Amino acid sequence: MARYIVRRLLMTIPTLLGVSLVVFMFVHLIPGDPARAMTRENTSPEAIQMIRERMGLNKPLWEQYIIYMLGNDTAAKLEYHWGQLTGHPIPMPEVTSSFRGVLRGDLGNSLVTGHSITGEFRVRFPATFELAVAGMLFAMLIGIPAGIIAAVKRSTILDTASMFVALIGVSMPIYWLGLMGIMLFAVVLHLVPTGGRLDFDVELRLLTQLYILDSLITGNLQALGDALRHLILPAVVIGTVPMGIIARMTRSSMLEALNQDYVRTARSKGLRERAVILRHTLKNALLPIITIIGLEIAYLFSGAVLTESIFAWPGVGRWLFQSILYRDYTVIQGATLAIAVIFVFANLIVDLSYAVVDPRIRYR
Repeated sequence: MARYIVRRLLMTIPTLLGVSLVVFMFVHLIPGDPARAMTRENTSPEAIQMIRERMGLNKPLWEQYIIYMLGNDTAAKLEYHWGQLTGHPIPMPEVTSSFRGVLRGDLGNSLVTGHSITGEFRVRFPATFELAVAGMLFAMLIGIPAGIIAAVKRSTILDTASMFVALIGVSMPIYWLGLMGIMLFAVVLHLVPTGGRLDFDVELRLLTQLYILDSLITGNLQALGDALRHLILPAVVIGTVPMGIIARMTRSSMLEALNQDYVRTARSKGLRERAVILRHTLKNALLPIITIIGLEIAYLFSGAVLTESIFAWPGVGRWLFQSILYRDYTVIQGATLAIAVIFVFANLIVDLSYAVVDPRIRYR
């Protein structure tokens, strides 16, 4: 087991480097000039060129990538020592900014606000994390039972109804579902708020920035109820598509497992149907379900861009959407990279869970 974990951890290193390179190249190759985006229309070309030099945009892309990963000071030292080794000595380059590099946890500063991207991400990520967890819980609590029922009751009205709901969930555009949900449950029925995480008149002492958890820790039942009212609709909206996909995958995986010899053997021994389904069939059908859940984590973070914008949810998705509107390239790059890293580690957890569900994987 330890060897399997170490092997998986080592495999994440080139994956993370590849992700950082893809994100960096994608942001730098899209049309637009960050230096021009920081200035007004009547700014002189000379001033724009000075900004480009100060930001290092006049350097080759490979050199910009090294600076982005290692920071200005480390990149300057590498450039100096490389000149010494190759016989082309140069003076120690002057470091014009205090950028420490991605590998040291510094994602740079926003072009629009000047604030630290790492600090802004830490403030906004708990809101997105809370929404993603709630959405995944909704998807799993509805999708897995629906898939099991559809497989066990194959070719019945329960099977048809479950798969019809799953198909509707997969086909529903998230922006349309969010707007219709606000119209029906917030505007017409007044059951939930239209957006935000908490009413202005509700006080809550923040410890983790996770409102549900903080409400439970502090025993603030008023804040807990209000936070749940704000969370339920966006969580259902963002979890609807994963719910449909998980339900369909669960049904397919369960049907395959139900046709195996060990299930027929368990039934022939007189085991109760509940034990056959839960202990023998579901356990052996879990690997594809876990795989699809891991893949849906990426959808939850990408879907957060639309969901958070619709519900005015102050998370990473809304922040990223606003950065795109303002052409804040450094925020787009930093936030996208951070989300990609989270996705890589989420898939690492899924890989490690395989070894728990199926011990044979540990020895491959």
